[in-house]
Amino acid sequence: MIRKIGFCLVLIGQLFMIAAMCIVAYNIWDEVQTKDYTLTVAECVEEMIDNAAEEAAEEIPAYVLNPEMEMPEKEIDGCMYVGNWKFRLMN
Repeated sequence: MIRKIGFCLVLIGQLFMIAAMCIVAYNIWDEVQTKDYTLTVAECVEEMIDNAAEEAAEEIPAYVLNPEMEMPEKEIDGCMYVGNWKFRLMN
């Protein structure tokens, strides 16, 4: 009887050891996947930052570069408004 209980406990211990090794293997695999994904995302973000910097350099209005000039005006429904507003759509 005692031998059967001892054998069962050893068997359960071995099953726990196998489960622990499976968890460690999964964590290592997940870490590798995360590193690959992080590098991909970092490249995309870097590309987006470069594109945004180029767009910003191209879109500097003349009144910002030359503060002495008059502000641009727009007429909307018969009223004059100062300034131009550009809204970028988020993709």
